[in-house]
Amino acid sequence: MFKMDKLPLGVQFAGYLTAILIMTGITSFIPLWGNLVFAVLFPILVLLTKKMVPFEKIKLSTLLIGRILTILTAVSLLPSRWLILVIAGLMYVNVAEATISDLIKKRWMNVISGIAILATTHILFSSVWTVVVETGSLTHIGYYIVRDPRFIFWVLAYTLWNYDFVIGEFSSSVSLYHLAVLSTPLILSLAFGNAGLWLVFRATSLTTGGALQIMFKESLETGLESSGFTKFIEKIKSGPVQFLLMVSVIILSVLSVIA
Repeated sequence: MFKMDKLPLGVQFAGYLTAILIMTGITSFIPLWGNLVFAVLFPILVLLTKKMVPFEKIKLSTLLIGRILTILTAVSLLPSRWLILVIAGLMYVNVAEATISDLIKKRWMNVISGIAILATTHILFSSVWTVVVETGSLTHIGYYIVRDPRFIFWVLAYTLWNYDFVIGEFSSSVSLYHLAVLSTPLILSLAFGNAGLWLVFRATSLTTGGALQIMFKESLETGLESSGFTKFIEKIKSGPVQFLLMVSVIILSVLSVIA
């Protein structure tokens, strides 16, 4: 029987990254059928068939809300402005949950970074729903995009903050996996030459990547284990690096609203 964790580390990482990139790309631009298959039915299948802790169930279920509402928008049952408000609201919840977790663990510098992100998340309200291909009341190709040109600064701030949260919350194996999850929206945004697409890529990669993580939890934990990467993570957790990350996040967050 094929086992993912028996493959070389680089091959495993490339496999996870490729899978997330493909599912995210399809889901992001095809809000009806893409969402239905990869971001609704797939996560529901994982919820029904895989054992998981309550946090994982709550997290995946919450992410499903945004994907289901995207489908409703694609079939004209939900005003697009409402979808934008919900997506932005879910991002607020996502950041707040992580910041509270850091607070409980007394990771003070990343707590300050999280507060900076929360204080500037309102930039997401500049998003608009864009329809490319439509037949009647069905949107076959469409997406939401952030129009504010300063959004690139917020994206960089969020990425630094979020990965710092990940390495403090999860094992080094899961932290390595989340490099694939976090880099997916960056890679796709660069590929399409538009930072404003990052939000839709992030929302979908969180859902598809989260479901994939739970499905392959055991093999992921053992297969992506690396002593070298563990040492790298420990260096990031050091005081000087944490201070540098905090200052960087604060500066980038401020630039996202005043630049």
